[in-house]
Amino acid sequence: MTRTEKQTTAYLPIGRILLIAFIAMPLIEIAVLINVGGLIGLWPTLALIVLTAFIGTWMLRQQGFAVMARAQQRFAEGKMPLDEIFDGFCLVISGALLLTPGFVTDAIGGSLLIPAVRRWLKHRMKGRFHVATAPPGDEPTQGPVFDGDYETVQPEAGAADARTDDAGERSTKADSRSMPPPRGGWGEKP
Repeated sequence: MTRTEKQTTAYLPIGRILLIAFIAMPLIEIAVLINVGGLIGLWPTLALIVLTAFIGTWMLRQQGFAVMARAQQRFAEGKMPLDEIFDGFCLVISGALLLTPGFVTDAIGGSLLIPAVRRWLKHRMKGRFHVATAPPGDEPTQGPVFDGDYETVQPEAGAADARTDDAGERSTKADSRSMPPPRGGWGEKP
């Protein structure tokens, strides 16, 4: 489906969004830090920032292990863990925001630790992503699939395996366990 010009201009390009975020977020964080520091003082503000980072990291670790266990269980069932991948992505973003000093980033990162917020966000973004699946009627393959070419090589009847014995003499004794001699002359001695 092609977009009309009106639909295309309705969305901001990702570059503009990132530029706005990288300029606006530090300004907002500085303004909030100055206001909070003016209300409660410098040292309590710094202690609060460090405390939120520690609590956020602890919660992130707990939820990260739970998401990883659910993903492994889905893999064991033979299903793709799409919900767990989304939760893991949200937790990575949450961890980065919680480790960034500031109250606004801590609030956003902390909200991503709440499963209900992640479910709401997943529901809002569901229509934007498409999952590639097998066409209807095609059965998915079980196990790994390897694509390649092969050639079955059978030893010729009565062919002798040319080897040298301990005395350096060529032996013409056939050995059923050995492979046939290489073709093309690259295995022969000069």
